[in-house]
Parts: sequence; structure tokens; C-alpha cells
Amino acid sequence: MQLNSNVAVATDEDLLAEAESLFSKGLVDSIRDRGHGFIEQGGEGAFMFDSNGNQYIDCLTSASTYNLGRNHKAIIGELQQASRETDQGLFVTTSEEKVALAERLSEFVPGPLNCLLMQVVRGEPFDGACKLARGHTGRGELIAIKGSWHGQTGFAVSLTDRDDRQDFGSTMPETRILEKEDVIGAISKKTAAVIVEPVQVENHCRSLGRDYLQRLRAACDKRGALLIFDETQTGFGRTGRKFAYEALGVTPDILIIGEAITNGVFPMAGMLYTAELKNFFEGKVAIHIITFGGHDVGCRVACKTLAEYERLKPWDNARVMGDKLLKGMKSIAADNSNLIDSAEGKGLLLSLKLKSEKLAQSFCVEAAGAGMIVSPGLLDKSSVLFRPTLTIDDANVDFILKSCVKVVKSIGQ
Repeated sequence: MQLNSNVAVATDEDLLAEAESLFSKGLVDSIRDRGHGFIEQGGEGAFMFDSNGNQYIDCLTSASTYNLGRNHKAIIGELQQASRETDQGLFVTTSEEKVALAERLSEFVPGPLNCLLMQVVRGEPFDGACKLARGHTGRGELIAIKGSWHGQTGFAVSLTDRDDRQDFGSTMPETRILEKEDVIGAISKKTAAVIVEPVQVENHCRSLGRDYLQRLRAACDKRGALLIFDETQTGFGRTGRKFAYEALGVTPDILIIGEAITNGVFPMAGMLYTAELKNFFEGKVAIHIITFGGHDVGCRVACKTLAEYERLKPWDNARVMGDKLLKGMKSIAADNSNLIDSAEGKGLLLSLKLKSEKLAQSFCVEAAGAGMIVSPGLLDKSSVLFRPTLTIDDANVDFILKSCVKVVKSIGQ
């Protein structure tokens, strides 16, 4: 069969212009400004491709979603099989798929976090965690730490110190965003929970630190507040452990997990919590029901992904490759102190802080030209984030570092 040669093929510019008219010119402008004004055509492993056949090492990975690489054959195969053998299921009923995922996750996640509520995108479990904290404690106040990014839904927007937060009108009542050093002293008998990102990804990968989080855990316990960890970006091996809290000597009461649970193949996120907190759900079954939460196909895909995580143990590779990458980045920063302030991060969650937001933007543009996709931080916009797949090898690390050297030389001219 031959295609009609008279039919015009849409170019990248055609599609981007259509996106401007249908979605948002501002959105397309921001994509162009970071050097991503191309049409994505999928990916393989650590790489993504555009419609012109160009290959890029993917250091964005859809915000730490493709932890095991793009187009993972075993996970894609499970999606295909599951879609033939089941469907969404009835979201208000139990199924073998839902039970299997709950059992698998309770075994996979360290500590007593063995109760589960599955959702679709990261903001939903974040909002669910806030509702559970308020319901369980009978208190209203929620405290977040300045520099954390929690998503796009109601509670998440209210507890993220983003520069456009006031554009959405009034935020959720009794929500506070405080500087790190002010949080412990602010916890009181009216505080339902403190919510933290153990590594503030969009804030130049600032780590809150083991000592601080242990003191925060003690303060929450003393005053009857819950401690919630948002590990939507740090989870599933990203920082060199299954979850960042393992290395901190602190276990949260509620753990929020992101779309890496299915390696980005199916939209799914969730929250895990202790058996004590499950008591609040007894007799209150409709407090946070999401129609597609616990989708049977998604549960099958998540179970397969968890099996692949256990088989590959990518957190070990993330630790080794991350150490090598960070060491190289620190050397580049030291050699180019006129352009770069510092390199920070844990595992394969790393950040370069440039001297200005404009330089960070230029870095992203030049990086795309050098075959590497990176993005600026959403909060610290002078930072550039590196979140490659957790299965990268020495050759991939060398390519990233050589690309960084090339980019820095270009923006320094």
C-alpha cells in the first residue's frame, strides 16, 4: 500500500504551531526556550528520539518516571497481555490484580507501611495523604518545607512555594510553608502533619539531611503530628536506595509514591501508610476514591515493574554511577566557577547550579544540541537537573560528562 504523495506531511513547526493554538503559546514557548522544540518519537533504554531521527540521552526521564529505561520490553509485554486479559475493573470492588499489587508493594517497601491506596497521578496521593492526616489526628494544620515541589492538585499547590501560586486564588486553609529551620519549632498540638521531600529535587537537589529528619521525626512524635514523605521523585532506587528514607534512619507515617511504580508505562501513583492510620478508613470508604485508581491493567503492570526492580536492583547501579557522575560534575563546576556555583545530589538525582537563570536556560538549549535532554529546576530556576535512567553504564556517564564540558564551553564564550 502506498501513501498518497499529495498529502502534506506535518513538520515539527506545523505541530508546534498547532500546539500553540490548541494548548498554550506560553507552554510551547517554554519548551522552545529550553531547547526542546522538537517532536518526540519514543525512546529505547537510556535514550529518546525525535521525529528527525536525532538521538538524545534522556536525563529528564519524565521527572524520574522511566527509572528502568524507555520501552522496557518485559514491562511493555505485560501491558499488552494485561490489556487483552482484563480491563479497568470496577473501582469500588476488589480484584485479584488489586490484591496482588497490595501484597507485592507491602513486601517491596521497607518498614511498617503495608496499607495502600492507589491513584493515577502524584497530586492525588498527596491530597489523599493530607486528608488522611487531618482525619486521623482531628487537626487541621499542615506544614511543608520551603523548597519542596509537591504537584499540581489542591493541597499540593497550597503546600508548594511556587511563584504562580496566587494565580489560583485562595489556597487550602491551615496550610503553611516554612523555612527548614523554622519547622520543628512550629509543630504544635494543632499540627496534623509535616510533609517533606527528603531531597528537594526542584530546589537544586537540596538534601534535608539525616540529623534534621531524625529531629523532625522526634518532634512530630512528641506533639502527635504525622510525618509524610513525598518520594514521587526520590523513590524506586533513584537516590541509591529503594527509597530515600532507608538511608535516613527515619520511617514516615505516610509514603507518597510516583509514576515510577509502572516505569511510566501506565499512569499510576499511590500512598502507603501504617495499619494504625488504616483505622480512619473503616466506615469511611469514600473519602478518597479515584475512578481509575487501582486500575486492573495498571496493577498488573506495576507488579511486573516491581519484579523487574527486584531482579535488577537498579538502586545499586544508581549509587555507583551517581557517585561517578557527581564527582565528574563537581570537577566541572570547580573548573568553571565563573559559570557554575555547585553540583549536588544523591544517586542519579543530580543538579548543577548555574550563576543565573539565564545561564541555566542556555545550558539546557546547548545540551539538546549536544545530544542530552535536561531541564531547569521548577523552584531553583538557576539549577539544571540530571535524572537519567537508573540502568546507565560507564559509557553513558562518560557521554553525559563530555556533553557537560562541551555545553559549558559553549555558554562561556
